[in-house]
Amino acid sequence: MAHAVALSSYGFPMTTFDLRCAIKAYLDRTGRRVKQFENGNFPGADWARAFMKRHKAEISQRTSKNITYARASTNAEVIDMFFGHLEKELEGVPPQNIWNYDETNLMDDPGSKKVITRRGAKYPEQIQNSSKVNTSIMVCGNAAGELLLIYVNYKAEKLWTTWTENGPEGARYNRSTSGWFDHNVFEDWFVSHLLPRLKRQDGKKVLIGDNLSSHINLEILKLCEENNIKFIALPPNATHLLQPVDVAFFRPMKTDWRKDLTEWKKSTSGSRCTNVPKDEFPGLLKTLMTELSKDTETNLKPGFRKTGIYPLDKEQVRRRLPKSVLEESLEAIPGTVADVFLEELHKTREEVTAKRGPRRRKMLEITPGKSISAGEVEEALKKAAEETAAKKNGKKAGRRKKPQKKGPQKKSARVEESDSEASERRWSEEDPSDSSEISETFSDLEFGGAADADTDSEAGPSSAAAKTATNVRKNLANQAVFKADDFVVVNFEGGLFPGRVTAVKPDGYNDGEE
Repeated sequence: MAHAVALSSYGFPMTTFDLRCAIKAYLDRTGRRVKQFENGNFPGADWARAFMKRHKAEISQRTSKNITYARASTNAEVIDMFFGHLEKELEGVPPQNIWNYDETNLMDDPGSKKVITRRGAKYPEQIQNSSKVNTSIMVCGNAAGELLLIYVNYKAEKLWTTWTENGPEGARYNRSTSGWFDHNVFEDWFVSHLLPRLKRQDGKKVLIGDNLSSHINLEILKLCEENNIKFIALPPNATHLLQPVDVAFFRPMKTDWRKDLTEWKKSTSGSRCTNVPKDEFPGLLKTLMTELSKDTETNLKPGFRKTGIYPLDKEQVRRRLPKSVLEESLEAIPGTVADVFLEELHKTREEVTAKRGPRRRKMLEITPGKSISAGEVEEALKKAAEETAAKKNGKKAGRRKKPQKKGPQKKSARVEESDSEASERRWSEEDPSDSSEISETFSDLEFGGAADADTDSEAGPSSAAAKTATNVRKNLANQAVFKADDFVVVNFEGGLFPGRVTAVKPDGYNDGEE
């Protein structure tokens, strides 16, 4: 029992099925056999229910809430650093000047609930329209229990008058293409909704919220400095521990919303709609806020106290970390847990919550219909890395400057060389083959043409190109017979371009030239 509590405290809770498996493993390891357990020492579901009933004073079943690995990585060091800075900022600030904001959404889904049906029925159904459409709202309150007027943000391109009628008194409405509070919507909420309320307060004010990039606005920070407002951002992935409205206010609000939504869907107008129309939303929101107004203070104050913000007490948060929860639980539960087991749990939690960088993936060339092993994948990755390195080295070699001939050269030769260099670079970058071979072959042929160009001082660029082409043909004629896939230099419209032999024709083949 104590081990099950330890597992739950570190974020690895057991189910009743896990408990039964653990009992079977223990009996098998110790060589014991229980006649009452059928299927080879495996306890049944009745035994698990009886176990929970016998120990109902110490343990119970609860629905667990999933948290991300990033949230689970929040530790005592993060909490201590946050409260170390917060203590200085809150010095001398009264509770009515300590504000917290957070955005949430109201979904068009009343949720599921238990109903009365025939015994043994597996899939009871309820006829009721629902969807995943949601509307964002901004909730803001202070440590004295005061709730700021609601701000609504629709997902739409334009805002219509009927979407703002019959809503809560003093509420404001806006819209964005995503439906969430972006940079512009958040700035409008702060300037037109929150700032006028803070200006009516005397002394220093503190505004606490999450550290989303859309909320940290340069214009907003300037307004905060001008009006003696301290803008404090919460640590990343710690809002479930440090956000007052998230900890204590949103849950009763969502519960009341689902209840009001269910009643509306049973009505004549609601039963005809597939989802909540935007012109009906303000009326439903008004009903919700009227119900919440009865317990606003009793919901907000515990949120600030539970998060340790007011009264300032970081132990309120530290007690909710795994190690503190375990120590408190084991004091009330008989039995001992070995230190080795606890150390292994702590190590496992640190491993699963460690930061993980994205892994870069590469496409593998696999023969269709053929299986592949891990060793072949490793070999392919190694080969790909070698080819990438060789390709980079080849590009660097292809881009090196060619040695210039000593002595004066004619302008026509320099022009011809620069055109050839450009063609050579384009070919080297586009073709993945060995670029160094292309450069050497092309350079040798090219310099031969340039040398002939120097013999005629009166020739222009076109004449030099023609003589260079003639020299290239002579060089090609003196070479051995070309084979397919050999690299060659092609003369096209007076310019030299690199090419590749695709096919070899028999002797005497007429290519159309005289």
